[in-house]
Amino acid sequence: MKYKGQYLDIISTDPDMRRFYDWSCEVLADICKKENIKCVIHCHYMQSESSHLTDRNKRLETKHRIEEILTICPTVFLWEDTTQGIFSAINPYLLSEIVQPLNLSLNIDISHSFIALRGDNTALKKHLELYHHYADYFHLVDSYGVEHDSLPLGKGKVDWKMVKPFIKDTDFIFEIDLQDSYYLDCELMIESAQYYNEV
Repeated sequence: MKYKGQYLDIISTDPDMRRFYDWSCEVLADICKKENIKCVIHCHYMQSESSHLTDRNKRLETKHRIEEILTICPTVFLWEDTTQGIFSAINPYLLSEIVQPLNLSLNIDISHSFIALRGDNTALKKHLELYHHYADYFHLVDSYGVEHDSLPLGKGKVDWKMVKPFIKDTDFIFEIDLQDSYYLDCELMIESAQYYNEV
């Protein structure tokens, strides 16, 4: 997630970070091909440079950089949305300028989309209507829609009854913040699964 203490950004102005991003993608792609698996990656994180950018040149630069990464291996990466900036639900051009032209395989983090859309379930529904066709994986996480809170399902404000039909048979994980730092107690994930099955 970080290079020298800074969150990764695919269009970072730091050339060393860019090189690290490319190198790490090559390593990950090699592992994925050997193990016949896929890997979730981020274009950028919420505290990176791209989280504060929206101008067209930077959006197109992001598209170009993703194309470069796809030349490493076009099939192993699932691109995850973040909570603000270029690769987030708040960017009205994300679909038309990046996802659609590249036919990009996505990992949609429901809480990230919800936070980017300021906790608006109506906006989240519209977002999923447009993007769920590109999703090969989901992170199911609840949120109040204000900050990155990683809540168990049913503990935030996401309308899961509305969300569930968009998931259908797509693979997913309950990626919530567990209280046990060693992840030995997964009770909150089990409770989330029970909640999801009941909505």
